Amino acid sequence: MKIKHNPSIELFCSLLIYARWDEVKSMCEPSYYLSDELTLWYEKTSSALPGTLKNDISYLVSNFLGLTFLPVSMILKEGWSAVMETLNQLKSIPTGEVLPKMLFDTYQTDISYSKVSRDPVAIRKALEKAGGTIRQGEVELFLEFIRYPDIFWNKLITIAESFYALALKEDEARISKKVQKQIQADQTLLDKDPGHFFEAYCRCNRPESEEYPEIYISYYDEVDIIQIEAPDSLIYGRCRPIMENSNPVPLEEAYKILADESRRTILQLLCSRPWFIRELATELKITSATVSYHVSRLAALHLVNYERGEKNRVYYRGDQERIEAMLDAVKKSILG
Repeated sequence: MKIKHNPSIELFCSLLIYARWDEVKSMCEPSYYLSDELTLWYEKTSSALPGTLKNDISYLVSNFLGLTFLPVSMILKEGWSAVMETLNQLKSIPTGEVLPKMLFDTYQTDISYSKVSRDPVAIRKALEKAGGTIRQGEVELFLEFIRYPDIFWNKLITIAESFYALALKEDEARISKKVQKQIQADQTLLDKDPGHFFEAYCRCNRPESEEYPEIYISYYDEVDIIQIEAPDSLIYGRCRPIMENSNPVPLEEAYKILADESRRTILQLLCSRPWFIRELATELKITSATVSYHVSRLAALHLVNYERGEKNRVYYRGDQERIEAMLDAVKKSILG
């Protein structure tokens, strides 16, 4: 498995994060954050875009995620990489019945498009049942897309072309160089322990028997994990504090930990030796699910690390240096 970076995919990831900036920013937790670097990029881009382009992005990309992901599926399937070549390829794709069917298939409804293409009610029910990336207003936009696919498609490609020229092209070489450095570090972790990589970076568990997807890193979409089915590919953001210990534990989180008896006890035990979840649950006389919840929150703040032991069992250990730094910060906040 090799981690890759594709500038054409990044174009649509950057469009997505730009369109959803306020929403994504508001939902970030201490365990996931938007970097200062990306914040500066957003502010610079927002000031550089003309009002009409801002409005087009807000209307189309924010409300029609399915249409935004469709080019990504095509890029992955065809192996396109260079942005301008990709945009020219996308322009040449016939619309008509082709694009609505392709887009409908990305929603994974288990219903053939040919069976519902002439029935708006059936389409609505199928998409709403599929869920996934469906957002408010997206079903209505899809029904309009069926009627006017050429208008919607051309609008999206025009937006992407303008956005690339104004927001990405100038820094493309610098960003690519930076991402390649990040890939080297991430690849080392992936090669060492694929299971750990997927759990920590992609927030998902993949059994050893399960085939691994193609893996792409995104510089711009730092928070989201995007799974694309055609082919089976996963795009992950590069900001994952669960694997990076440079950021201090927020004081409000430290106070919450110290105020919770169970978490204090778990930290004490994990600083004495490695433990696995069921063992902790037996010791504390609480359920494994409760222990797992507490440990996951501690791990998200880097206070707990884990390693694989016998029988592929996951053992957790307290990061004493990180815990000491947290306690020092609390002490300074109180004593000055």
